[in-house]
Amino acid sequence: TVTNEYIREVVPTTGVGAYFSHPVPSFNADSIECTVKEILGNGNYQMVVTDWFYNSGGATLDVYLQNGPDYLITIGGVRQ
Repeated sequence: TVTNEYIREVVPTTGVGAYFSHPVPSFNADSIECTVKEILGNGNYQMVVTDWFYNSGGATLDVYLQNGPDYLITIGGVRQ
């Protein structure tokens, strides 16, 4: 989704007990926001507080996800 140069990507993934890396080459690094929801089933989600950071060396957003659960990661930011 792109609105007024703000980009939003929703990335489904399964946690592996390590950092999940998602490429964000078109984002302005200072504008990146990230939310993580655990998928509970039956259309329910639970917000998760986790460690994430912009990796400038690889132009990725790295998000720590516990092993096992399925997650929806929402990444937003302004286009470079």
